[in-house]
Amino acid sequence: HSFKIAEYAAEQRQPFLLHVPMQAMGDPNGGRNYVIGIDVPEKKMAEYLASLRKDFPQAIGINNHRGSKATSDAPTMRRFMKALSVTGWGFLDSRTSGKTIAKKVALEYRIPVAQNKVFIDGTTDLSTMKAQFNAALRLARKHGNAVAICHAREKTLPFLVYLSTLDLKPVELVTVDEIWNSQQSVKEEKQ
Repeated sequence: HSFKIAEYAAEQRQPFLLHVPMQAMGDPNGGRNYVIGIDVPEKKMAEYLASLRKDFPQAIGINNHRGSKATSDAPTMRRFMKALSVTGWGFLDSRTSGKTIAKKVALEYRIPVAQNKVFIDGTTDLSTMKAQFNAALRLARKHGNAVAICHAREKTLPFLVYLSTLDLKPVELVTVDEIWNSQQSVKEEKQ
């Protein structure tokens, strides 16, 4: 349903990312569970990203689905970020590995980048989701922002509705492109 969801998001003027499967530590080389991996040549990555750009022109960027092996491998990330830099898109590192170097390499290629700090719905238990969200709030207050991600799951969607009823001041919920833009503004001010 990707095309219908993208069309709906564009109609609502809601920025959206494409969730791209990347190689995880447990995947064999040449596995079918990923399209970006340590065995994928740069040309194939570039062709794949170009096809996504053509099919989803309103997308603002991508993030990795899984990807602990791909995002931790420097040559893979260099090939990938080089191909991604041509699209004009940003990248959200889901941070599926503590060894990820995706953000570092994205910055080398001047790609707008952010990194997940909290998985909201690792479990669908409401109290756990609330605790995870509270952890994200603490990080945002301490560091100025914190990316928290979740899935479009049956039990997660009511939690998101619940969040919309809260007064979170001074924290404000924003989209990832607003974080990318604020980081760019800080860089320009320093120059």
